[in-house]
Amino acid sequence: MPYRSSKMSINAEPTPGSSRHMEEHELSDEDRVRIWGKRMKLSDVTIKLLITHGFDSMEALSQYAPEDLPKQKITIGQAKLLNSAVRKTFSDKTTDIAVCSEETDADTPFNTQPQPQPEMDVAAAGVDQVNQDDVFIQTVLRQLESGQGTRTGSTRNIPATHGAPPPTGKGTACTLSWQDPQIYLKNAANPKRQNFYDILDFVNSDGSPTEEVVSGLPNGQSLVLKTGPQKFKIENISQNQWSMANLAILYKLVEDGALAQDQIFDYLSYTYKVFQLLASFDQTSVFLVDREYRRLQNTHNFRWGTDIPHLQTVHLKHRTSKPNVTNPASKAYPNPKTPQGVEICRLFNSRKGCWLHSCKYEHVCFVKNCGQKHPAFSHPHGDVAKPKNL
Repeated sequence: MPYRSSKMSINAEPTPGSSRHMEEHELSDEDRVRIWGKRMKLSDVTIKLLITHGFDSMEALSQYAPEDLPKQKITIGQAKLLNSAVRKTFSDKTTDIAVCSEETDADTPFNTQPQPQPEMDVAAAGVDQVNQDDVFIQTVLRQLESGQGTRTGSTRNIPATHGAPPPTGKGTACTLSWQDPQIYLKNAANPKRQNFYDILDFVNSDGSPTEEVVSGLPNGQSLVLKTGPQKFKIENISQNQWSMANLAILYKLVEDGALAQDQIFDYLSYTYKVFQLLASFDQTSVFLVDREYRRLQNTHNFRWGTDIPHLQTVHLKHRTSKPNVTNPASKAYPNPKTPQGVEICRLFNSRKGCWLHSCKYEHVCFVKNCGQKHPAFSHPHGDVAKPKNL
């Protein structure tokens, strides 16, 4: 039986887990991220990549989104494991934050007897409950919830609809900015040119330089200026060209990491809407709506396929039925006939004459009651009733 001094003060007696809390309190934010990454089976390269890109604390890690890290620097397996770990760790931490903030106070000394805490489903976060180090993960998550619940401007303060979690992540602020009723005025006041994937930049051309005659030389030669391939205009592209450019932009967005894998169906849904508009509206107006839509999506980062009625109201035009204008000269008139009912040749009676070797019409004058073997323009009485279309 180990010897224990009877002179030890009651206040000096260590409370259960107090040394553990002191050890945890001395850890830096980066150490907490590293410990969390190790327990989630992340590689050292992935953990270092997270810290390099600013996810050096549990608070920053809770705001992680799949598109935040460049895909060229992280393997597919580690990316899936990281997404799953973040989702499991922070997905169930949005309930009853006020209670958690009251239970855990950042100013509370660590040697104070802790108040009873609600049990946390640590297994859902991928941590073994039997291991005593799980207390560290629980403490960090409670402190994180307390800080996020009281932070000014936090997205968790936004009221959520029934049955749906409150919006979080990078796209929340962009979505809220898009819902701002002054957004159109702000866009008009900001004429700064934005770099977005313009559909015209992805329309394929033959790549051959265009030639333009500048001036002619006295010796009969011409001075020709050659320029690069001419950029297409929105009113000159076809639906096939738009479709190919649309797919090229989809590939570019995924390659650059601007479009996550789970957002590809959003982009395809938007493409489906464009084809629906093309079935009912003028093609050029639909392409104008598409071009402006891509610019706004690049600015505000809303989900592809989000309806923007204002754009359609401003740019869309219904198809106008073209009047069926026929050339009067092409209207067919029946050939005049002889008293015997045989059709008279019009070419024979014209000044050009008939050049057919075996004409099926009668070569006689079509002046009424004449029927002689001369054309109508040489009729002796001069009362030529020139028929139409001659």
